[in-house]
Amino acid sequence: MVGIKAHSNEHGWEIFVTMNDRGARLSPIDLLKGHLIEKAARDRTDLNTRWREMLTELSALDPRAPADFIETLLLAKYAKVDEPEDRTRVLQASHEWVRTNPDQMGLRTSDDYRRFLTVTVTQLAGRYRTLRAAATRSDPEFAHVRYNATNNLDQQYMLILAATNPNDQEGEFRRKTQLISSFLDLIYIRQLVNGTISRPGELDDYVYELTQELRSVDTSDSLADVLSRRLAEIPDEFQGMTNFGLQTDNRSQVRYLLARITAFVETDCEQQRTELEEFLRYVAGEKPFEIEHIWANKFERHQSEVKTESEFRSIRNRLGGLILLPKSDNASFNADTYPEKLPHYFRQNMLAKSLNKDSYKRFPSYNKFRKRHQLEKLMGHYDEFTASSIKERQQLYIRLCEIVWDPEKLGFSIPKSMSRQRRQARRTRANYDVSLGDLITAGFLRSDHKIIGRHKGTTHHAVVHNDGKVEVSTGELFPSPSRAAMYAVNRQSCNGWTFWKLADDASTTLADVRAQALASGKLDTARQLTIP
Repeated sequence: MVGIKAHSNEHGWEIFVTMNDRGARLSPIDLLKGHLIEKAARDRTDLNTRWREMLTELSALDPRAPADFIETLLLAKYAKVDEPEDRTRVLQASHEWVRTNPDQMGLRTSDDYRRFLTVTVTQLAGRYRTLRAAATRSDPEFAHVRYNATNNLDQQYMLILAATNPNDQEGEFRRKTQLISSFLDLIYIRQLVNGTISRPGELDDYVYELTQELRSVDTSDSLADVLSRRLAEIPDEFQGMTNFGLQTDNRSQVRYLLARITAFVETDCEQQRTELEEFLRYVAGEKPFEIEHIWANKFERHQSEVKTESEFRSIRNRLGGLILLPKSDNASFNADTYPEKLPHYFRQNMLAKSLNKDSYKRFPSYNKFRKRHQLEKLMGHYDEFTASSIKERQQLYIRLCEIVWDPEKLGFSIPKSMSRQRRQARRTRANYDVSLGDLITAGFLRSDHKIIGRHKGTTHHAVVHNDGKVEVSTGELFPSPSRAAMYAVNRQSCNGWTFWKLADDASTTLADVRAQALASGKLDTARQLTIP
């Protein structure tokens, strides 16, 4: 037994907040609680009880949830999220960040600390708990929270807390949540299908910038105005997905997109489930659905209209050549021809059924659906499924995406007169965090500069566009040279900076161009010119 003597009440409290009853070091959450309650100066028992209740309720979701909440709250409301160093300090030691940044949090008096504990933390912990629970459920009022969770868009919690006031009424909180979660889902999908981004983390810089703006938003109406303006600034539209399809590293995103449009068609025709419930049946049901290629992987069947295997692979993987089927059915088709598979499609979901002419006779809801959404010219059956059929089907899917992700239906009003200018994220780059867009701005590459890459005796051609995207010869767009190279050689990884060379100087790789730009010192100036 070891005795510890406290010289005063304050000294005793200091001992308590750094040691538990077994003399072991406390967690960052406990240290934060101790610091906050100590600064609150009175009502310590009540504050301690409230804190423990908050921890218990959050921990019921996930043992990590209390720490996640504190970090999310600090990033959403107080930290300088546009500064990587400040974000890192919050994530590495949230209790230390709070202790050293009281002014940034508006904590100056003991009353400030008590108000922070009893109002801000208590109320927003409840909101955070609601959001985290919604991410695992099928509540239609929080549908987009669940959609974003499927795509690992955890940035939504920070954005929602940034715009949420502790005293918001339930209806106001729900509307703010719907606006932010649907906005994030919309910009993610638009940028994904246009080749602007390829994974959720690539939205981080944009989200951090938006977080700071949302802190000053008061009402849901003003939030809708801010997000509507932001949507108008994003140039990516669904019309840009003409060549979008399945690639080596985007299967989950393609499955998500197919599930969303399939669920929409199914529920709009049948109305037996909510759209969210139907979506979850495809992506999280007991019998999982898989991506089905309407064309079997048989190049020789299509050589009359497709000249090369790479072109065949590109067309076969286009979104318009894909549907969702139960795993067992998908596996049973093997290399069946389209006419052999067509009767089986008739027994599947409504979007798959639409390929079969009997669907338009047997299901009156089909024709009502087509008329309701003005799809008569786009939605039809196919007795044979050719490359032209895939192109036509791609246009149908584009229109379905425009309906599912219609900004007005989601609560946004896009200003017609606003020009679409991409907002450049303010960020600190690492030495080699250089984009092709940077090289074009600095004058080291031209807009529409042609590049080539060779692999196993095949020469692959591509073009670098003014926005830094790479377009390969079959039309697909990619946000980086490496992703374009991965697609070209059909591998899970490939360094595009060394794979691609300048077509007008085959001895110079993109890595060589990047090295020249870094050595010149012109990149920093060029980057500053792109930031408004």
